[in-house]
Amino acid sequence: MIFNTITDSQVPCMSAEFDNSLANTKQQGFKTLLIGFKNTLGKANLSKIYQVNSDKQAQDLFGLGSNLFQQYLKYKKNDKKIEVSCIAVAEGDKEASTSLVFDFEDPTKPILDGVLSIIIFGEILNITINSTKDLKDICNAVVKEISNNIDIPVTCILDQTKPNAILIKTIHKSSIYNDYAIYLNGYEDKPLPTNLKMTYADKDNLIITKFAGATKEYLEDIDALFKEEIKDNKFNLIVTPFFSYEFNNKMADILKNRWSSNSQTDGLLLITINKEDSNDKIFKANLDNLNCEAIIPLNYANSVSPTYLINAAAAAQIALSGSINPASPLQNIPLVGIKPPFQNNRIDIDTRNSQILKGVGSITTIGNTPTLERVVTSYKRNNAGMPDDSYQCAETMLTLSFLRSDFKQYFWTKYNRHNLAENENNLDPSLKILTPNLAKCEAIACFMQWEKNGLVQNLDDFIEDLKVELNKNNSRRLDIMMSPTLIKQLLQVAVQIRFK
Repeated sequence: MIFNTITDSQVPCMSAEFDNSLANTKQQGFKTLLIGFKNTLGKANLSKIYQVNSDKQAQDLFGLGSNLFQQYLKYKKNDKKIEVSCIAVAEGDKEASTSLVFDFEDPTKPILDGVLSIIIFGEILNITINSTKDLKDICNAVVKEISNNIDIPVTCILDQTKPNAILIKTIHKSSIYNDYAIYLNGYEDKPLPTNLKMTYADKDNLIITKFAGATKEYLEDIDALFKEEIKDNKFNLIVTPFFSYEFNNKMADILKNRWSSNSQTDGLLLITINKEDSNDKIFKANLDNLNCEAIIPLNYANSVSPTYLINAAAAAQIALSGSINPASPLQNIPLVGIKPPFQNNRIDIDTRNSQILKGVGSITTIGNTPTLERVVTSYKRNNAGMPDDSYQCAETMLTLSFLRSDFKQYFWTKYNRHNLAENENNLDPSLKILTPNLAKCEAIACFMQWEKNGLVQNLDDFIEDLKVELNKNNSRRLDIMMSPTLIKQLLQVAVQIRFK
């Protein structure tokens, strides 16, 4: 028999030690990383990881109303259990702000009482207008209403270059805010106060005007951020507001390395867009050529909520489901705190199906509730350039990540100080010696537990395919090849009613 610490003693004694190699059942916890911007009120250092445990801590670190603070709040509205860490990164442009001018037309008749109801960054503002107010008073009322809402990440003042106009700038200088719109409220039948008129960028879709101006998403060196700060910290989900082609390709390379057998710090990157048409230039430029099993793109077409908040809400629901059961279907899951597109702006099932085939997951609206419909990765082709759906489902990636982590946790905790021998030796079973047959039994035991937990199926096939042997070129290495059949998710039910 071999002991860990007990040696021979010349003094009469009885020694007893503890060995926990058979007792550890702890799993590595599910963790999420949020990346975004802080504002001048935030005390956090740029490019530094902070584990955040409360709304107050997030506010102190990143600043009230900041991009990262808002992401954190939206995440926690959807999940309060998963451990969350955050990193604030440098904004995209030092000078170029993302801004817009919101102006009214000179009325030809007196403006009557009513309510101006607008939506900006997903926040509905109802501004009471009465007939005693002129356009300057109305502009001041709009400025006050926007400025008093801490959930709208902008500064708002009267425009000094033209009459009856408001200048609005995002507090963060980044191109992620380009194309965000100010909408006339399309949820309720609230017409503009009589004789109040404004210029529309897109009247059919109730878009008054859009933000524009910044040219870059961020100034961060993403490679350096992962190498120098994130390092080998494992995050199951990585959530960012960025979605450019350049960023996606950098992250694809980074994640490929993190999923490798040497690193095993695997995690999934979540990105969200809100484009109706897959032929949209941003959709095509950023996502058409993306082909990475570790990147999950989602699309919630025409949503009035900012994509970075949709992303945070979706990530929280995916993390919660994945932490409970990684194979559980990521479908029909409501997103809390997200506003849906207007009724006439919701895309149909054929369009959503087409986008899923292009490697972009779908968020739909059930009633008026934004709901995760299907979550897929951007993986579409294998190394030979041929169509391949093996890594299409996000549940597949979550399950594979769990199986590898669980088997390593169990097996290596138990056998990391064992010797290695052939099967045929006559060995004392009390000795810490691992044989291929013993390893095979352990692999089968793990599979049976996974099967019991609803992660895998077909035990007989697993046993038949399982190979465990000493490496022919390295007698100190044990090789295990296992082929688990993963549990599949119910996606469709087909029924034919053949009546007579």
